[in-house]
Amino acid sequence: MRARAVSRIKGLLDLNLLRLLVTLQATGSVDAAARRLEISSHSARGGLAELRAYFGDRLFVGPTFETTQVGRQVCAVAHQSLEVLDAGMKAVVALPATPASFALRTRRQALLATGSISGGQAN
Repeated sequence: MRARAVSRIKGLLDLNLLRLLVTLQATGSVDAAARRLEISSHSARGGLAELRAYFGDRLFVGPTFETTQVGRQVCAVAHQSLEVLDAGMKAVVALPATPASFALRTRRQALLATGSISGGQAN
């Protein structure tokens, strides 16, 4: 996960941070989320700090990593949004080969290979 993912495009949140958020809620710990997303715990902690700053809320609290009210709302929206995005991307990948769809697939494969995007595993 890149540092300063929030500020790359002013006001927009990096999708990797939303995946981290959903995974943090699902796993209940930074270390488990980091393992699932195949990133370092340090990166996951940094991402959580960015999320907390962006939303102005702790999002998760206590030793059981309980979600706050804001955290639950944000996680619900993030989860739904990522499901829609992932389904749409899978539909594009499943298109019959045309010059345009081939170019999209080739670009996506290049982005996956460089780590610029994730493979779509929200869980």
